[in-house]
Amino acid sequence: MGETDMPNSYIQFLIQQLTGIELSAMIVDFTTASCFFLVLLISLYLNFKDFKKKEIVA
Repeated sequence: MGETDMPNSYIQFLIQQLTGIELSAMIVDFTTASCFFLVLLISLYLNFKDFKKKEIVA
């Protein structure tokens, strides 16, 4: 029942199932962490930008 012999990372499993490409765990983990922190920084920047805009108008 279900998949066997799966990689430790679910994201690595998804990449393998969707594209057929087998990437190393280190590459997948590094890319995932990099994307997370990039999106976090963009989100913080946009939220502070909007917060400052509301502060000036009020």
